[in-house]
Amino acid sequence: MSESWSTDAEQGLPAPPDIPKEIARQAVEWLVEWQSGDMAADRQEAFRRWHEANPDHRSAWRHIEQVNQHLRDLGGPQRAPLARATLLTPPLSSRARKRRQVVQSLVAALFLGGGAWITRDAWPEWRADLRTAVGERATHRLDDGTELTLNTDSAVDVRFNDQERRLRLLAGEIMVTTGQDTRPLVIDTGQGELHPLGTRFNVRILENAVRLSVLEGVVAIRPRGQGREAARVPAGQQRRFNAFGVAPAAPLDDNAAAWTHGMLVASNQRLADFLAELGRYRNGTLSCDPAVADLRLSGTYPLADSDRVLTALPGILPVEVRFLTRYWVRILPKSSSG
Repeated sequence: MSESWSTDAEQGLPAPPDIPKEIARQAVEWLVEWQSGDMAADRQEAFRRWHEANPDHRSAWRHIEQVNQHLRDLGGPQRAPLARATLLTPPLSSRARKRRQVVQSLVAALFLGGGAWITRDAWPEWRADLRTAVGERATHRLDDGTELTLNTDSAVDVRFNDQERRLRLLAGEIMVTTGQDTRPLVIDTGQGELHPLGTRFNVRILENAVRLSVLEGVVAIRPRGQGREAARVPAGQQRRFNAFGVAPAAPLDDNAAAWTHGMLVASNQRLADFLAELGRYRNGTLSCDPAVADLRLSGTYPLADSDRVLTALPGILPVEVRFLTRYWVRILPKSSSG
């Protein structure tokens, strides 16, 4: 008889299925491979065969998707919580050892009731005053008259007192149109603070930096690691910054505000970059084969229906779209038989 187990779920998480440990490990191995973003077509087919070969395989994979969905449903701005969980594993000198560590940690988190470590780092985001789920946008008018629009997968804390108005951007992207108020307004991004002067501007947290795009007025940037105002950004410019400095100014992207109208605008954009942007608005993993990554496309696309956008791609580019599951989509070169 195969060794198997069943445990109580971490509070609120779906209960793990009663399956052999080896199958749980295999499922997590496939998860890690998928999250690498460069899974070859033959490996995708191998996964499909594994998935269909045994009811326990399907049960293990369904549990992974249920946990991912549950974490998203908590309201936290986490497009792919399990992908992010791999980043919480301490770095190791050996890539193979790191992969084994990731697999062991995720098996424990998903199937042995150890899921709390996935979520604890994101707890401040899930408790934010204002937040949006993946694919959601929301506009709020604050007490001072400021209009604040949150993009997909975003979180903001609002802290107003008699001395200042402070917005803390915890995750994602916001568009701010300042209200009329004598108290100074401060946008805290973690990497530094923004001090707007009667303005409209967009702020987006990137992987290792923050991007400020100013549509109206002027915004001053003060990086966290510097004790003085480092840069003033006027309308028509955008700049990236981190805790240690500010990058040179660049012209404002003409489509910087398109997302506030529910649109994604591409202008001769690489397919890989387009998919990375579209992927912010849908749950799961969206990737492409390197062979089609540099194909270019232009157009205006609705953010509210990413499936519609994806199914339209073969009519625009020589590609085919493979929906392996609802949450795992891969764009491949068009087959010769197609």
